[in-house]
Amino acid sequence: MKNISLILLILLALTGCKIDKNETVEGKAKIVCTTTLAGDLVKNIVGDKADVSIIMRPGVDPHEYTPRPSDTDALDGADIIVYHGLDFEGQMSSYFDNLKKNGKLLINLGDGIDEHKLRSIEDEFEHNHEGHSHDHSHGHYHAPGTIDPHVWNDVSVWMQCAQHVGNELAKMNPENADLFKKNSANHIEELKKLDEDLSKLYASIPESSRILVTAHDAFSYLAHRYNLQVKSLQGISTAAELGIKDVSNLAEFLISNNIKSIFVEQSVNNKNINAVRHHCSEKDFEVALGGSLYSDGLGDASSEAATYIDMMRYNAKVIVDGLK
Repeated sequence: MKNISLILLILLALTGCKIDKNETVEGKAKIVCTTTLAGDLVKNIVGDKADVSIIMRPGVDPHEYTPRPSDTDALDGADIIVYHGLDFEGQMSSYFDNLKKNGKLLINLGDGIDEHKLRSIEDEFEHNHEGHSHDHSHGHYHAPGTIDPHVWNDVSVWMQCAQHVGNELAKMNPENADLFKKNSANHIEELKKLDEDLSKLYASIPESSRILVTAHDAFSYLAHRYNLQVKSLQGISTAAELGIKDVSNLAEFLISNNIKSIFVEQSVNNKNINAVRHHCSEKDFEVALGGSLYSDGLGDASSEAATYIDMMRYNAKVIVDGLK
């Protein structure tokens, strides 16, 4: 079913009407974003000057997301589409490429990031493992040079995304260009304050305790920005296949490094992490759950992580409390 849905999306993109690549949007634009993270960023910039909708609801795993017919309708009817790129949306990547070729107005967040800010698999090995390495015998191996798409976990990178979106929206909707640029600048100032606050929070963790162990490798950017080490059970995609060796390797890492807290994620099934804890318990080493983190999206409106800024503060508090 996943392949059929993807094929239908691509066919729709290929057969859709051509749009003048120089076309802009006047009046109140209809903007469709793929994720809650992209949606929050856009809403901060456009205010009430555009209708913003989001395809993937809170709690959805973008790595394994299968587009629905309603997604096709929403994207087809959008004036502007905003997505992460860097293969974060997985199955939808080729669909967006085809839409762009047909002249649809799209904003790829990854296009606004300086290359030296992007982290690859090699970067993660060097910074996060210090002598330990992932077992690459199963599905979570990624080829050298693969870019980690979880860029928002470094607030300084998310500032670049905010600048990029502001500039692009101003070009696509010139009627509101000045407002979009002003809102973008104001939001970047809020993000600078957030970055400063997070730096202080993470610095409060004793150096010997700065090892963050999670379900999948979503926190490399955070580790690099705020001087942590990170170790994960899966690679950068939750679609990885795991084996007994993956579980036992992580359990041995926890035991040998005397790490007594491990973190689960809101959008990732806990069964693999629980298997690691069980393996540790069998060797008379108890590992507690340090808390549940938001790794691939925001929480719902009633949560403590309903906005990007709230989510980053919430994760920081959970991590700091769990590692101190």
